[in-house]
Amino acid sequence: MRSNTPCGRMSILKWAILFILGIITSFILYGLSSGVNMAIRPVLGQMPAMIGCCAAMLGIYYLCVRVFEKRSASEISLKKVIPDTAKGLGVGVLYFISIIIVMSLLGVYRITSFQFDLEGQLKAFFMFMMVAVGEEFIFRAILFRTIDERFGFWWAIAISALVFGLVHIS
Repeated sequence: MRSNTPCGRMSILKWAILFILGIITSFILYGLSSGVNMAIRPVLGQMPAMIGCCAAMLGIYYLCVRVFEKRSASEISLKKVIPDTAKGLGVGVLYFISIIIVMSLLGVYRITSFQFDLEGQLKAFFMFMMVAVGEEFIFRAILFRTIDERFGFWWAIAISALVFGLVHIS
């Protein structure tokens, strides 16, 4: 146990309560956003709910870092988030294009037509952004960091990877 970090100094009970509250908060925000999305039919009307959900999760993360870790959450400053998000989106697009090219060359994927639905693309984009922020919040900001600070890096890697994998099993 690393006793020199805020999570390392917390009692196991307080740490577990903080961890569980973080996950419950994430699910509540997801649920609220999903409810708004079901109630509002035009996709453009749904985007504020998705953006609001992301902003709320980032705000909660910021408050938790300020209160429990007694530091600034500089990793989510706009100076860092915007270029990092742009890089991540760029790498993701290149990754998907590469996979499509390789699968096409192997004959296991064939593009038969191309249609562009701006409304559908925007909905997918904002939905994936909301899911990405939520998963980062749950698996990296809460699960990985608290386990890393409490029990060490290798335990954090093993447990967060296991939980992430179990959650994503279809």
